[in-house]
Amino acid sequence: MNRKHSAAAMALALLVPLARTAAAQEEPDAEALFQEGRRLLKEGQYEAACPILQQSFDLHEGVATEFNLAECEEKLQHFSSAYRHYEHVRVVSATKNDAARAEVAGTRAEIAKARAASVTVTVRQPAPNEELRVDGELIVVNGQGKASVLLDPGPHDLEARADKYLQFIQKFSLTSGAKVAIDVPPLRPAGAPTTTLPKPPPVVSTPKRPQPAVVSPTNSGTSGSQVAGYVLLGTGTVMAGGGAYLLLDASATKRELDKQCPNRVCTDTSLRPKYDTAKTETTAGAVLAIAGGVFLVTGLGLLAAPTGGATTSGRRVQFAPILGAGTGGISASGAF
Repeated sequence: MNRKHSAAAMALALLVPLARTAAAQEEPDAEALFQEGRRLLKEGQYEAACPILQQSFDLHEGVATEFNLAECEEKLQHFSSAYRHYEHVRVVSATKNDAARAEVAGTRAEIAKARAASVTVTVRQPAPNEELRVDGELIVVNGQGKASVLLDPGPHDLEARADKYLQFIQKFSLTSGAKVAIDVPPLRPAGAPTTTLPKPPPVVSTPKRPQPAVVSPTNSGTSGSQVAGYVLLGTGTVMAGGGAYLLLDASATKRELDKQCPNRVCTDTSLRPKYDTAKTETTAGAVLAIAGGVFLVTGLGLLAAPTGGATTSGRRVQFAPILGAGTGGISASGAF
């Protein structure tokens, strides 16, 4: 019996070094994949680099591998994936007292998060055991029936389903930095009859009586519309000039900051207010330039219109400015 136990112990002692050797052989494979992925990343071959870096990270969850994987995902505009990897690198680096890497990873994480899109889903009347999935991934709602998800720019699918209920599917597309809210309606039970709305009653048109022609008196001198036209021309010129100045100043500031902060990643926190100021000047300059252009065109339209609104050769023209978020213009209506 002692000889049998001795033989078993010797066999076990031989197997342990073999197992350690087999486990150690994985490290060179992960390292080789990491080096190959970094090479492709530096050459700009992001489509090829990301899967190799992911494979290396699956073999060995190294901080350097994950940071390069996050950078590769960011280059492909997979901002939600990049944010998750950068944030994990920040947490791991902080626990290892690597403050420099943690700070850089945190900054890159915030940039990726700002460029990612987000969707907030609200389920007001959920069915029993209702599931929500975005692009096939299960999402969990909170106690208020809401769930927020970071997504990459591009097309996506939202699906709500429950046993014995009809599915709800909605397709939507997101741009970088977009924030979208989607309400999921109550799911209909399977086999429920379709509600048919009654047909509306026929519409009986009543002939209109001809309206008497109205002749506008002819005004002499400068009319109110002409005065307004000159005012709009002057105001539009000032606004357009101010907007152009702000845009040029913001562009010059950004070029100077880009030289000091490659890829807009600044270790010097004192430069961040300058980026914010340049962004504010860009927005204000664009608004002023658009509004100034609208005022200029409207002023020209008022000056070109007949004096006092009187018709000339059967023509009557009315001009109206159009202003909106990030857009502007002028509309003309009437008989030409």
